[in-house]
Amino acid sequence: MSRRSFRVLLVRSSRRLGGVERQLLDHATRLQAAGWRPHIVCLYRDVSTHPLVEAAREQGIPASSIFDPAPHSPASWRELRRILTKVRPHLIHACDYRSDVMVALLNRGRPWIAESHGHTGEGWPMSCWNRLDIWALRRAARVFAVSLAWETALAARGVSPRRLQTLGNTTAA
Repeated sequence: MSRRSFRVLLVRSSRRLGGVERQLLDHATRLQAAGWRPHIVCLYRDVSTHPLVEAAREQGIPASSIFDPAPHSPASWRELRRILTKVRPHLIHACDYRSDVMVALLNRGRPWIAESHGHTGEGWPMSCWNRLDIWALRRAARVFAVSLAWETALAARGVSPRRLQTLGNTTAA
């Protein structure tokens, strides 16, 4: 299979256009320049289009914004499943705990990778999401941790060390 036909779906749950989103856009831009076919999906708590999706479209990268009013919203799950069916990615790149869990549950045998930035301890709901994220990360083909300390913590929580790799934050100069 040539790179020109290789479809990559990049999934992010986000409230704003920050550093992770800018890196995701940079990654998609590089993939497209190398002949790959990236498609960005952003779960967003607002009915408007996510700024990452707008920025991607301005650069000619296909992108979709999914209205995601609550973590358990069936509509957002159905919409991500619809996009997975439509895009038919060869590889999925999930970029946060929500995306990890949704991809792990909706994905139908496609390889997927996760970019893990860490967990927070903001009460019992977040604690539940953190546990679900570990469950999902154990199912990813590859997990990229943003630091050696986080890679070590993930391994201690049962993510296979063979699937873990530290990936420092880099941006184009």
